[in-house]
Amino acid sequence: MNLTNLQRFIQDLKDDLVKEIEEYLFSITVSGSFAAGNLSKKAPDINLQIFLTPTPPPSVYIKIGEVIRRIARKYKDYFGLRVDFRPFSFPPPIVKRKPMISLHLMICDMSQKNLPRPFGIPKFVLRGLTKSYNVLYGEDPFKEIDLSISYDEILKDIIQDCGIIEFILTRLPVTKDPKEECSDFFYEVYMLAKVLFHFILEVGMKKQEIEKFDDLVRKLLTDKRLLVTFCKERIGEEEAKIAEKILKVKENFLDWMDNHRKAAEFYKETLKLVRLLKRRVAIKLKRAL
Repeated sequence: MNLTNLQRFIQDLKDDLVKEIEEYLFSITVSGSFAAGNLSKKAPDINLQIFLTPTPPPSVYIKIGEVIRRIARKYKDYFGLRVDFRPFSFPPPIVKRKPMISLHLMICDMSQKNLPRPFGIPKFVLRGLTKSYNVLYGEDPFKEIDLSISYDEILKDIIQDCGIIEFILTRLPVTKDPKEECSDFFYEVYMLAKVLFHFILEVGMKKQEIEKFDDLVRKLLTDKRLLVTFCKERIGEEEAKIAEKILKVKENFLDWMDNHRKAAEFYKETLKLVRLLKRRVAIKLKRAL
């Protein structure tokens, strides 16, 4: 994976967005591993956020789509590109070839900045996003946003999102053939499993640990044994086994992507996990009453 081409891709994407929709563009940010400079070479993904001025016209969203497709095809000789809006939508790739870049895209309306869920996004997700991000254009969109959140609010957000993820998973084999469209089927399961993986850690946290969540996660991810022990002691044996499986899949992403038997096996584990988490969170919320 040539990181220089990726950086050029993001630069061209930013420049074209500014050219096409500058009147309605508040800012563009990039976050996560790309912003931190530790992008995975096996499963590279880019977290990009486009912030629009309040209530832009529908034509702006059409222009965004046109720009992304145009720039994706400009780099078609270097890498493929798929755009997703996890956990809601995982369309087919715009350009299908290896290596495949995943562009996790958020399109946000600044009129929704001060909602209980800013931009319609859970606060615990935004808190993680703001730990490592760069402003590529415009003003800092996260300035003066209240991201304070209680542990009970985190649990309520998790159980709500688990319901959405379960809905998607139970219908996924109808929308994507696990054999004929194995790589797309597996990719969607994997992305949802990554979301659930973080839910496992959040559910296992104690109230007093929430403020240091990111530090604790980094510590757990550098020591698999510690991670599994944490999951067993804080949540349960079954969740710990599935968390370990998710890490295994991450390490062997390319080997699993085109294997329909492994994809089907991982699908079953992921659906099992979301149902386990819903039960665990419901019990915790009931105890808090």
